[in-house]
Amino acid sequence: MNRARTAAVWVAFGLVHAVLVFENLFAPNGPLGDVQVTYPEWWFAALTTGNYPGLTAPGVYPFLALFPIAIAAEGVALWFILVVVVDAIALAIVARRSLTAASSWSLWA
Repeated sequence: MNRARTAAVWVAFGLVHAVLVFENLFAPNGPLGDVQVTYPEWWFAALTTGNYPGLTAPGVYPFLALFPIAIAAEGVALWFILVVVVDAIALAIVARRSLTAASSWSLWA
C-alpha cells in the first residue's frame, strides 16, 4: 500500500510540474519576465562590474540567491530544471515523514 501511495505522490508531482512548466512557457501574461529578463540583466551586470547584488552591492535578495540568478541567465530550461530538482528534494524529505503531507504538498506546490 505504501509503495502505491508513494508512486501516486510522485506521479502527481510530475503531472503538476509538467502543467506548471507548460503554463509558464505559454501563458499570455509573461510570468517568466524576471527569469528571462531581470535576472540575466542582474547577472551580466554583476559579471561586468564586479558588483554582485546582495554580496558586494545592495540587492533585493540575499547573496545565496546569486546561484539561481546565474542559472536563470543560462536559460529558462535550466531554471525549470533547478526548480523541479529543488522541489523534488523537498518532496522526498516531506514524504519520508508523512505521505499524507507529501500528497497534499505535491498537488499544491
